[in-house]
Amino acid sequence: MKSSFLSKAILVSAILLLAVPASAARLNDKGANRGLKIELSSVYYFGGSGELTSPVSADGLDSPDGYVLQGEGTTPQMFATGPPLPLASPIWTSEINILWANAVSTLGGGSCAPVNGTITDTFPDGSTLTTKVAGLATTMVSLTDGVAPLPCTCYLSTRVVKGTGLCEGTKGIAKITAYIDADGKITMIGEGTLKLVTKSVSIE
Repeated sequence: MKSSFLSKAILVSAILLLAVPASAARLNDKGANRGLKIELSSVYYFGGSGELTSPVSADGLDSPDGYVLQGEGTTPQMFATGPPLPLASPIWTSEINILWANAVSTLGGGSCAPVNGTITDTFPDGSTLTTKVAGLATTMVSLTDGVAPLPCTCYLSTRVVKGTGLCEGTKGIAKITAYIDADGKITMIGEGTLKLVTKSVSIE
């Protein structure tokens, strides 16, 4: 009896040893086709500067379509808390639309109006990150006919809506404070979270 039981145990073990490599091979085949995606997430603090590239005038303050400001600049200061992401300092372009026609007076005697638009970051390797912008623009003095509404400060919330290259599939949000002086010079600071999705990696 003992001999028979031992023989059966040896036979079962041999079958399992033969079956496992075959199953592993099938899993590897499927894995090679499926691949894996790796997500890296970091909190960023950044600062940048630039200037308006669109003409600054007093026209359009009463337009229901808004007052469009275009700008461009750089973001040389980027600090991450978390795993470093493979993104160098970008060049940014922006197009924001301020609805001065919907402005309200502030307690300090200035004006406050809603803002919407987009900001696009272009990184040295050609990758791009496009964010949708919403927020408020404020002035220290009330709007005056015939006078451009500058300087002003924009308090913006942004959300990633598109990424290319290394930024394809990226998700993220940020808060930005941007100051535009009377000459159209822009300075900004902000913080946000980026979740970068790497390209698929096949399992060998």
